[in-house]
Amino acid sequence: MSQHDQHHEGGHHEEHHHHETPEQKFERETTHRLEKIEHQNEEILDLLSPRLTRIRLQFTLSTVVGTRGIPMSAVQGPVTLTTLGQVATASILGFDQFGQPFTGTMPPASFSIDDTAGAVATSVDNDDSTDTVTAVANGVANLTATIEATDVNGNPITLTDTESITVALSGGGGTPVLSSIKIAFDTGTPATLAKKK
Repeated sequence: MSQHDQHHEGGHHEEHHHHETPEQKFERETTHRLEKIEHQNEEILDLLSPRLTRIRLQFTLSTVVGTRGIPMSAVQGPVTLTTLGQVATASILGFDQFGQPFTGTMPPASFSIDDTAGAVATSVDNDDSTDTVTAVANGVANLTATIEATDVNGNPITLTDTESITVALSGGGGTPVLSSIKIAFDTGTPATLAKKK
């Protein structure tokens, strides 16, 4: 009887892979290595999956015709409004870590304008993805979009873009303000002038 058989008969149970054949050991080690490689591949694929890393404001301008606005194509900021009451709808373009347009779901956005009094332009946050800016008077206002996202490692990041909105109305635009006066003399006709006697 071999030492191995005596040990086994003695009721001692060794770990399973001490009794495995070289083929079983090779299979077990290969399976372990493949599982490790698969885990590493998942980590690499996760790093390569598109992540939102940059945002840019774009504006869809409307030309005012009567009381109706006709939408035009979207342009990236900055933007110039040239008609009183002209509307620009701001939306957000997202880009991934490779500089390509982001195709995933955009997180909610918030908008803020530095012209809080609405002297140059008014800003209305429509929903979580657009903002409406309306021209009021000549000047420059800055609109900022903010999105909270996560980086490749899952850490929170804040993405922002600020674009200027220039309002350049022809003739000054905005609410009329008395800026100058001119005195005109009516010389009249002899019938309208008082005659001294």
